[in-house]
Amino acid sequence: MMDKQILKIALACLRLIEEMIANTRDGRD
Repeated sequence: MMDKQILKIALACLRLIEEMIANTRDGRD
């Protein structure tokens, strides 16, 4: 099945979102 690939993609998306949130927080400061 493609479960492993889906998990990898989901983790990559979460990391990108976390980076975007961190960047916006840094920018606001």
